Amino acid sequence: LNTTSAGELFDLSEDEIFSFDNQVASFDTVCLCNDADCSLSVNKIYDTYQDVIGYLILITDLSDRMQVLRQLEEAKEEAERANKTKSLFLANTSHEIRTPMNSILGLSELALKMNLPETVLDYLTDIKHSAKNLLAIINDILDISRLESGKVTLINENYYTATLIQDVHIIIDNQAKKKGLEFVMNLDPAIPH
Repeated sequence: LNTTSAGELFDLSEDEIFSFDNQVASFDTVCLCNDADCSLSVNKIYDTYQDVIGYLILITDLSDRMQVLRQLEEAKEEAERANKTKSLFLANTSHEIRTPMNSILGLSELALKMNLPETVLDYLTDIKHSAKNLLAIINDILDISRLESGKVTLINENYYTATLIQDVHIIIDNQAKKKGLEFVMNLDPAIPH
């Protein structure tokens, strides 16, 4: 290459290629002959008086690397689109499920106020607690969607250990009964509420 042809081969001006202060300069560019991505490493050649008498240019073909980078960028964009779609689906579905869950909670609370046999009241209590737990899961799904979109704030608040343990007991007890097992939980009365 010489200074008259270098600017015609690459998407750089001759001044960019040959005007630099250090001994070596590197450029990422495109070869105008074949539109290949490449890297130029330009080294000055000095004579014994330290005058520049020429340049050594090493050309590295980056086409494969750039193709992989483009594919990675496309895959990243596709993953981001899929994630947004998933978040939107979760948010919409969670809202749709929340309405009937609130109905189940409300109806179970109304039924618990009725004069019903003790076993029916136990079933209704289990339904109410299970519906509350399911509603909490639905709210967690909504919170995940909000977290991903950066629209959630964490609230530091008290919770009641006895209620939490009771909820856990109901979930495990129902599963144990289905398998013909008995689940017994013994709590220390000194556990703080």
